[in-house]
Amino acid sequence: MLIGLRNSWKTPRVAETTCDYLSGKAKEDDADVFHHETLDMYTIMLSFYRWFVSTGPGKSLSSSFDRSADTLATRILLNIAEGNGRYAELSRQSFLDTANAATAKLAVCLDMGLRRGVWNEREVEDSKQLLVRVGQMTAKKAYAD
Repeated sequence: MLIGLRNSWKTPRVAETTCDYLSGKAKEDDADVFHHETLDMYTIMLSFYRWFVSTGPGKSLSSSFDRSADTLATRILLNIAEGNGRYAELSRQSFLDTANAATAKLAVCLDMGLRRGVWNEREVEDSKQLLVRVGQMTAKKAYAD
């Protein structure tokens, strides 16, 4: 291993090309800077988050229950985005595992909200379908095969 490291020091470094940063509006070909925005699981979870923020608990965040649900939804979005930015498969899957666990906890929060009368059964059913899709996409590949 040490010999391989020494040999890598001897090889010339690869120069990175510079990126032109834009001020103001981005051009269409530069719109893919944030690749996570093109992911289906990210856009579905963002749709869920929009629904959550538009409902009573998402607007006020007055109780610990409301804050917990908001934290879990935020955790899912952030882990999907950060995991997508990783190149190592194990590192990427670690972030997706965290997002998957938070998805299951958020589904429990929806059930609790239904029991508390925060949401009606139709709202919970519709929003759970979004969570099911996100959960399937963030699950380990072993489960998807």
